[in-house]
Amino acid sequence: MWVLIVLAVLLSLIVLFVLSLCVPIDAVLEWDSTKLPRTRLRLVWLFGLVHFAPGRGTTAKAEPARKKNVRRMPGLTKMLKIITTEGLFGKVAALVKSSLRQIRIEKLEGDIRLELDDPADAGFVYAMLGAAYPIFRSTRLNQVRIEPVLGEEVVIRGNARAVIRLQPIRLVVPSLKFMFSHPAFSAMKTAIAG
Repeated sequence: MWVLIVLAVLLSLIVLFVLSLCVPIDAVLEWDSTKLPRTRLRLVWLFGLVHFAPGRGTTAKAEPARKKNVRRMPGLTKMLKIITTEGLFGKVAALVKSSLRQIRIEKLEGDIRLELDDPADAGFVYAMLGAAYPIFRSTRLNQVRIEPVLGEEVVIRGNARAVIRLQPIRLVVPSLKFMFSHPAFSAMKTAIAG
């Protein structure tokens, strides 16, 4: 009887973990030239119920600089062996490539004023943006408006907002392919060996 209860609890915890991996994580990047700090990053999970802003904690006081002993790191040769494992670079590149494919840009919008002090530069930028406008309309950049104007100095003013979405469950298969590959096993073996 107790075995069935323990199995039911373990199974329900596994199902809950898999379901939590299905919930997307949004990275909201905002830039506003009138506010300080100008750039803000927030991570949003569980459809907006959980927010996290990296770097918003209390800042620790800097410790006084200590004299550093110049000596060779004991694991430098081991680290070099791990990095130079045959085929590891290709597997890491494949992992990064497949992980980046899972990232989706959900929203990209902005209103940017590019102030230039030279009329020739302003005209050149205006012509370049005018030529690229039909291409922008067919992509997600159609919500970004860039307006070159004359000013007294070169300044970028305005605001922009991007929402980037990632569903963690989509990273499971590429991660498992990497972890169970021969180069990863060789690298782990080198790392564990004394």
